Amino acid sequence: MKKTTKFTLFCFILLGFQDVRAQYDILVKNVTLISMRQNEVLQNKDIGITNGKITFIGNAPKEAKAKQMIDGTAKFLMPGLYDMHVHWTENNPERYFQLQTLAGITSARIMKSEPATLAFRNKNSQNFAVPQLHVGYPINSDDSMTLAQMKAKVKMIKKEGYDFIKTFGIHDEPLFDELMKNAKRNKLMVCGHFLQNIKTEKLILSGYHSVEHVGFEKIKSATRLDSLLNLAAINDLYICPTLDWVQMVYHSVPQEKLSERSGYDIGKKLYAVEWDTTYASTTQQLGEENGKRYADYMSKDVAKKITVLEKIRAKNINIIAGSDAEEPYQTPGFSLIEELKLIQKAGYTNYELLKTCTINAATFFHEEKKLGTIEQGKQANLIVLAKNPLENIKNLESVEYIIKGNEGRSAADLLKEIK
Repeated sequence: MKKTTKFTLFCFILLGFQDVRAQYDILVKNVTLISMRQNEVLQNKDIGITNGKITFIGNAPKEAKAKQMIDGTAKFLMPGLYDMHVHWTENNPERYFQLQTLAGITSARIMKSEPATLAFRNKNSQNFAVPQLHVGYPINSDDSMTLAQMKAKVKMIKKEGYDFIKTFGIHDEPLFDELMKNAKRNKLMVCGHFLQNIKTEKLILSGYHSVEHVGFEKIKSATRLDSLLNLAAINDLYICPTLDWVQMVYHSVPQEKLSERSGYDIGKKLYAVEWDTTYASTTQQLGEENGKRYADYMSKDVAKKITVLEKIRAKNINIIAGSDAEEPYQTPGFSLIEELKLIQKAGYTNYELLKTCTINAATFFHEEKKLGTIEQGKQANLIVLAKNPLENIKNLESVEYIIKGNEGRSAADLLKEIK
């Protein structure tokens, strides 16, 4: 036998020996894999996790050992979810994010924050029950300042550790130009509302990273809308629809239908007084006539946005999904499922819907090399479900395990901790 052949054989034997002796922090056995690399499942796979990363995908030998074994038989493993539109809450933020984690959300984009948000993120960076937080600094249309002050503000935003800038509005065009110029200089992305006082072509070409709440339904001309969407596709603009907030803000969902919402039982148990009080107060303030008028208006607005989303889908413009859970009966985390159900009305497949809160979101944050799909070497932010969400998006409600880094915890255990 030649020396090279002997050496090759020795390597195979050594590798096989190492595989048998493999030690993982977590090993998920015999699971159906939804890698999100393609629209298909891989049956009966074992996933090994070491030092917080996916180190093995395949069929591990029976002798393989792990500190934590998770039986994935008849279950489905997929990447953890991103909630791409979240608002900071001073009212028990720990519970808010615990609910998000319970719903399978492992990363969240905070659209409106306060200094306390950064402190919370820094304090909870290793807290299993808190998703990875991307925190935005808000700028409003009444924030009037000089160009020099805008330059200094953007520099401060970067220095303080914010991840991006969220515009609720902008005072004028020169200030917008200064914002975008300095955001680029400081490597900060800018995203936010569809700005009414900035020409839409300019907004898209400026490097604006995402438009929240769709916004394009405001364009009356079909020809111009088509042209703008073509421009958005070329310039990699992301759209975050937040349809669920629109339908919930003025109670467009009939009260008798509220119990059908994802996470209703959990949310009602925790937020019953707050939800019922706010709901009743809004109803009383609006009055019966205005209440019906506002609810009808918002319901029609959702329909308009869905029509535009059909065109957005046809042009392959990136969609990211966010729950915008601020209203009564929007259970944090679980309202993302309601959002996906509404986006689906624009013709999106279940696979496309799952992409909005996995690989699309990871790509948005330039994290696609470490998150968004299940591949060797990627970060282990994963969820185990009892049912297949590729068959029905409502099956995202069936999260049984959440895996973050070297730790996997059952949804049942997490639920016991939420107060």
